[in-house]
Amino acid sequence: MGSNWVPPTCTGWASHGFRVLIAVAGTFRDVGNGFIARLASVSAQAGIRYWSVKDKAWEPLVTHATALTGPDPDSSRADFTAGEVTAGKELFYSQTDNRSSGKVVYRLRVLEASPDRLRFEVENVSPVKFWMVTLFGPGDLQAFHAIDRQSPTTWTYYGLSRTGSGASALTGGHEQSYENRAVAFYRFLAGIPTDLEPPAAP
Repeated sequence: MGSNWVPPTCTGWASHGFRVLIAVAGTFRDVGNGFIARLASVSAQAGIRYWSVKDKAWEPLVTHATALTGPDPDSSRADFTAGEVTAGKELFYSQTDNRSSGKVVYRLRVLEASPDRLRFEVENVSPVKFWMVTLFGPGDLQAFHAIDRQSPTTWTYYGLSRTGSGASALTGGHEQSYENRAVAFYRFLAGIPTDLEPPAAP
């Protein structure tokens, strides 16, 4: 565990350290900033699939996702629009994944948005539990994403995700799973089939 690690200032993360840290980089083609529309379409995340190292199979990463008007998990609304992804905006949504128990509320904070670049970070607002055990407290799951235009249709992506040092010890030692989940989200944003062979970490 990197207890003394200091996150880059661009992430906006205030706390130091991590239990697991994953970085993903890629280049993709996109016409008309479609990745912003995909980011805004929260409910579409239910179609994301990732490679389960444990089960050796492609499985759904998210089983249900709903946009929210605020941090209240019962304040559901229609998907966000691309026009709502603007600098300084905070967007809330709930997710149910294939491993934890119940809905988890996340906050997406848009740090920067322009025709040629996008910066946003995501963190859990409510705890992530497995039955009665809290795996991640609020803020223990964080991800930073940077997308930059290289040409009219070519973009570069960089993502950094971490589990906080305060997360349960049960969440450690699964780096391949975290990697596959991070790659699945990148593929979703980039418009790439999320279950495209080969998996990042077989």
